[in-house]
Amino acid sequence: MEENTRPNSKQTKRQWTPHEDAKLVECLVELATTSWKCDNGTFKSGYGKHLEKMLHEKIPGCDLKEPPTPSVPVAPGASAAPSSSAAPSASYIERNKRKRGSKSEEVIDIVVESMRDMKGAYQEHTAVLVDMVSCFKHEKEGAERRMKLMALLRDVPGLSGDDRMKAGLSILKDNSLIDMVFQLQPEELLPFLKKLL
Repeated sequence: MEENTRPNSKQTKRQWTPHEDAKLVECLVELATTSWKCDNGTFKSGYGKHLEKMLHEKIPGCDLKEPPTPSVPVAPGASAAPSSSAAPSASYIERNKRKRGSKSEEVIDIVVESMRDMKGAYQEHTAVLVDMVSCFKHEKEGAERRMKLMALLRDVPGLSGDDRMKAGLSILKDNSLIDMVFQLQPEELLPFLKKLL
């Protein structure tokens, strides 16, 4: 992990390597998709400690530490948390929000937006899969009807094998003929088939 000092700044800024960036995004995605995410789109208190632990596991030798106040990161130049053990006041939180850099918020926004995009893509693919299943179901039903028709034609007395095939091919070209065949009484079937030949 490299550190660079910016020429116009008195602070030392940490430079992330592409590997570290990828691991940070992995950790943030994991946090956002598990029980660490609140309903209002933020993370639960204590997520920083958990994120630090995750980064130490994924990046050996990681020197990142959670800011002094677990739920409210202290930005450079921001005031420290009140020394009492009570929760930080609203004014303290608001002051530190304004002073803190927006990089972490940008990363979280990017991760959340990516997850929304993934959800949209998942929904689109699900709709396509539903359509495909519907097509396969329709084809299966058609195949079952054709098999049923051929079984019915096989049982017609007085119809040769050659005539049975000709009648079957003629009927299969028109779905309304298939419907008609299934509505006929057994004694009406042979005269109907002879008209088709």
